[in-house]
Amino acid sequence: MSIQILEKLNNMLNTGLCFHDESNDLFNYLSLEGFAAWHEWQYITERLYQKKIKKLITSTYNIISKNSPQNDFNILSLIKNKNRKQLKPDDRYNIIKMSFIEYEKFERNNLMEYENMAKELSNNSDISLYAYVLEKIKDVENELAFLNDFILSHETMDWDFPQIISEQDTLKERYNYLLRKFYKSFPKAHHFNSLVSADNEA
Repeated sequence: MSIQILEKLNNMLNTGLCFHDESNDLFNYLSLEGFAAWHEWQYITERLYQKKIKKLITSTYNIISKNSPQNDFNILSLIKNKNRKQLKPDDRYNIIKMSFIEYEKFERNNLMEYENMAKELSNNSDISLYAYVLEKIKDVENELAFLNDFILSHETMDWDFPQIISEQDTLKERYNYLLRKFYKSFPKAHHFNSLVSADNEA
């Protein structure tokens, strides 16, 4: 098992966390809560996968992997430090459109990197780590398929803002449902630093 590949994988995941965190902030700034919930879901699932990789690094090599994200996207630069009350309709149009273009490019670059990792691991017969990377490849492929369909449908409508607004409740409901389902999957445990009984928790 290659520590170099594991470290690279961890850093890519940390970069992904930064990307989704900034994107979540961006869409909250634009009051597009459905898009914000989308990136919050992506952040949480990415973080969970990263924890698996970091645990694998520690259990295999007895070290703690450091996070060194390569933040070369800077989604928040799209707002150009403007107060959102200063945004004109064209500003919103360009920010939304460019954010999704950056999102697609970011995921496509990730897919290429993960596929290169998988190829190297396959050539080295590193089956155990190959399975971890293959899991991530499938996840990114699914996200890209959903993302590409979304972008194509909105390019057809020239990123119509009223249409985008009308979709926010549906997207918010979709991802809030996934978040609730995700958190409910954890077994209840008593919080010893709390007066709340585990049995009474929602």
